[in-house]
Order: sequence, then structure tokens, then C-alpha cells
Amino acid sequence: MDSLRQLEDFAQILNLVDLTRPLPPLGGWAASADYIKRIYQSLQDLLEQFDSIQILECGSGVSTILVGAFLRRYAPNSRLISLEHDHNYFLQTRRELQAHGLTGLVDLHFAPLRPYELEGGIWSWYTLPPLEPDSIHLLLVDGPPMALQPLSRYPALPLLNPFLHQEFQLLLDDGAREEERKVVERWEREYPLRARYEESEKGLFAITPLRPRYRPLVSVAMPTFNRGPLLAQALESLFAQHYENFEVIVVDDGSSQDLEPFIAPYRLDPRFRLIRNDTNRGSGYSRNRCIQEAQGEYILWFDDDDLIHPATLLNYLSLLEELDQEPDVVYGELRFFGSSQGRFQPLDYFKSNGAFQYLILKEPGSPIPNPFTLVRRELYQRVGGYDEEFTRAQDYEFWARVSLEGVVKKFDGFVGSYRVHERNNFGRFDLLSADRSFESLVKRRHLWHLWDRDLLSHRGLVTGFMEGAKKILDYFHFLYYGLHHHDDPPYRELFEIALKMGNFSLARKMAKEARDSTLLSQLAQVQELTSTLLANPKQELLVPLQERFPQSWLTFYLMALLSQDSTQAKSFARGAFLANPFDPRSLELMERLGLGREAQEALDRLVRIETPLEEGKEPFIEEFFHG
Repeated sequence: MDSLRQLEDFAQILNLVDLTRPLPPLGGWAASADYIKRIYQSLQDLLEQFDSIQILECGSGVSTILVGAFLRRYAPNSRLISLEHDHNYFLQTRRELQAHGLTGLVDLHFAPLRPYELEGGIWSWYTLPPLEPDSIHLLLVDGPPMALQPLSRYPALPLLNPFLHQEFQLLLDDGAREEERKVVERWEREYPLRARYEESEKGLFAITPLRPRYRPLVSVAMPTFNRGPLLAQALESLFAQHYENFEVIVVDDGSSQDLEPFIAPYRLDPRFRLIRNDTNRGSGYSRNRCIQEAQGEYILWFDDDDLIHPATLLNYLSLLEELDQEPDVVYGELRFFGSSQGRFQPLDYFKSNGAFQYLILKEPGSPIPNPFTLVRRELYQRVGGYDEEFTRAQDYEFWARVSLEGVVKKFDGFVGSYRVHERNNFGRFDLLSADRSFESLVKRRHLWHLWDRDLLSHRGLVTGFMEGAKKILDYFHFLYYGLHHHDDPPYRELFEIALKMGNFSLARKMAKEARDSTLLSQLAQVQELTSTLLANPKQELLVPLQERFPQSWLTFYLMALLSQDSTQAKSFARGAFLANPFDPRSLELMERLGLGREAQEALDRLVRIETPLEEGKEPFIEEFFHG
């Protein structure tokens, strides 16, 4: 934070209070001007609600003088209680209070550190003076020092919680430090709080209680299949929610595993229901059954292997109270754990459905998450449930329809932890791990809906679709739409994709349309390289091939042939099939690796004429892929 900003904030502070003596320096170990200004904002907010207020400050100093001066001018019936554990600082602050004539407004306490037992540990913290329950409106936490102990400021909330007013505010200074962030995360797990990080010289957290008046029934939907131990962990995190007006619907999709030992602790809770499918019916069917069984106004989707943050439901409902337009969908930020770490921080598309709709075309997957997402149950009546044809990517297909009809809103914060393992790939979008013909189907349907509505220029829509198709290796539809529905076909780009697909006749046509002889020369080189490598595949050529010709049919095909690991070989074979599903070698390789059914079903989805925009697809396939 630059010094000019601090000077501006200090000037505003001096305009708000009457001082007749100089102050000790601000900044450094002392409170910064921007922190004092933020305290004043909280004091003004509280004084609009209450005739008098009580402030408790952990750690005295220049902030004590300035808060006392504010009370003298605007709220002389209010009080500041300040705790100081260092005797020298206590004496220095007392002298300053006397010099500024503030001893009648500030109760300064010498509060040496003493041990407290909290959460099974021993913590050093201030000796507390007598306090009345429900009496503290503003809690300022700027001590004790971080070097004292790990999470040094954590005890403030557990020790002072009985004395906080139900409409309290808490300001934690030094919020930019990792230590303070961990303190806030722990507070949020243990108490119903809303914590907002605010930029300042040292960073700060502004914390308020979460007590929404709007308290609808929420149906937590949990399809599950053979994941007893993980389901137990997920349920444990759910029943730790600070919000209690929810039901949980677990739909067991024909598990062969006995789930009873894992769900037994929750059987007696009237909020818990277990429903069993007679056989394994798939995720789409189980999701729809959750919707049918739900009684709540909202449905929260919760995967059986994830962990939900304890304040998620309260955060969502508090957000709904604040908005001028009620959204149909509320979602938040996820953290990944398990086989990989990271975060998913989606954008907010509130009142900007155009961007949401366009990104369905342009990006490889959904712009918003399905895990921990809150959906108004009525929305399913408007747009329909999950398409059971989709054995995967059901949420992506559903969000594509929602983008056309619903209102979505992001909660700006962390809502849950998504487990990444070999049976899912949300956290790292591995193109080779699953059949992407489902994403292709969604994008093609979605393109037609937008085309029919003419929400954007058709050229812009096709360009966005082509970019998305390329990201999922759907080179076939990239070429088809680029040639048939782009009013100015990008022939050089179409040439490159035809080359990556290994379709040399189509690449030759694109080179001629581009009127670029250098492309024909490049085509000849690639044809020669392809013939050489297919005739004599060599492991040592794979790395240079990847560098020169990444994400091409040839690269994936050779990597699958030469891989010694069966799982890896299947991934690369899937990549080759995605890049060119019409090459007989692609299908033969998939069949040899036990993926023949997947390949045939994917091919059927890819060649299907899905919308009127695809009426020319059959002759295109016949000319360039079966000719």
C-alpha cells in the first residue's frame, strides 16, 4: 500500500476527530491509517443501529487513542475496553490517554497473559476483566504477538464469544499474514461467521455473524455407489453444518458394498433418508431420483467423496437475502485435495448470462461447478432434469440449458473440498481420461439454441464453438463448422487441424483455398514423416514428435502403440480416436485395448445429425473421411 494512500487516510481521520496533542507514529508495529479508517467505518455502521456501543480491543496503542477520540466526538455514552499484556506499553498508552483527556471513555486494562485450555490445547492469552454477556459490539484483534505461539490470535473468538452482541463486528489486523488466514479458517469451521478479506497495508479480515432470517428447507442430494468409507467422511462434514434446516437424500445406485456400517450413525437423525435403486442405473438416473425425492425449496449437490465447508449453507442463504434479484443457482470456490492440489475459482455470471452462454461453447467444460452448488428446485420444472443419455458430463449438459433460462450467482468464497482421484477429472481436465463426445454433443446443441435466438453474431458463435471444439480435440466438428457455417473460413487454421487429424486430402484442399504454396510443402513433409513413423515406430522419436506436432492423431497413436503401461496406452488411444475417429486404425486400436464399445458409442454421437446446422454433415463425411 503506497504512502500517499496512508496520508490520504490519515487526513480523513484527522477531519473526523478533535486532537489537541501529537500522536505516536502510525504504521510499522502500530496500527496503520487505513486500519483506523476501517475501524471508523465499523463504528459509524454500529452507531446507526445502536445509541451506544461497547468496543473491546486486544492490544493497545495509537488505535486506542484514535478510537477514544472518535467516541468522545460522536458517541460519548459508548465505551472502549482495551487489553494490554506488556506493562511498558500499558504505561505508555495510559500516559497518552491522560494527555488526550480520554480516560473517561477508555477502560485500559493491564491484562498479563495466562494459560487457557481450548480445544484440547493450552493457549496463552489476555487475562479477561469482568464482561457482561451480549455486550461487545465491535471486537478489534491486533494482539497478542504472532511470535508468542502458533495461531496466537485464535483464542479471541472462543474466549470472547459469550460476550459478543448478536450483531457484532470483528476486525482482525495483519490479515495478509498466513498465520492470520489460518486463524480465520479455523474460526469459520467452528462458528457461523462471514469473513471478508479487505486490502490494506497489512491486510485485514472483517467478520460478522451469519444469522439469515431466510431459513428455507434445503435438500442435500448425494448419489452414491460403492464408496462407503468416503461417504461416511462426506456425511460427517455435512452434519457439522452451522445451518440445521436441511434434509439429506442419499440415493444408493445399486452398490454391491454394504453401506450400513458407514451410514449407521445418521440413521436416527430425522433429516437423513436412504433410497436404493434396484440395480446400477447410472448417475443421471440417480440425480433425477434425488430431485424427485427432494422436499426442500433448494437442492444442494454434494458428491459422496467430497467434504463441505461448515458455513456453506449459511453463506448461501445470507447471500440470497442480500440480492435484489433471486438467483436460481448459487455456487462458490472449490479446493482440490487427494491426488492433486489446487483451487477452482469460477467467475460470477450474475446478470451476465451472455458471457455464461458463450463460455459453454468456448471452454472445454462447464464454467461453473456442480459440487456444492445450490439450485432452486423449481428450476428443474422449467428446464428439465438431467439427460440420462449422458453417462458422464450430465452437469455440463444441464448448465448449458440453465444458461439459457436461469439466473446464476457466485458466492465469493470457499464452499467445499473436491477430491481428485482416478475416477474423476474435474480438477485437472485430462482430455485423454474420458469420452469427450458428450461435450461435443452439448456444444453442438447449445450452438443451435444460441443461433436460433441470434443472441450474438453467427460468425462470433461459430468462432467460439470452433475454439471449444479444438480444446476437446473434436477436430471433425471444427472442420465441418469452419467450412459450412463460417462466413469467412480461416483456411490456414483449417489446414493445420486437417493436418493434425491426419486427413491429407482435406488438408490439400484447405491449402489450395488459402492460396499458399508453403502449406503444400508442409503437407508433403508431414505425409513423409507419417509414413516413416508408421512403418517403423521408435520410442526415441516420441519426444521430438510431441514438440513438433502436439495433440495430433499421429502423436497419440504412436504413443499408444509404444506405451508399456496399459492405462497409459488406453489414454493415448482415446486421444488418437478423439483426434480422428474415422481412421480405421483408431477404432482397431481402441478395440484391441478393450475400448471398442466406448469408441463405437462415441462415433455414433459424433456423426449424429443433431441440429439443422448439421444437415450437410453426411456428404462431408463421405467426401473427406470415407472417400
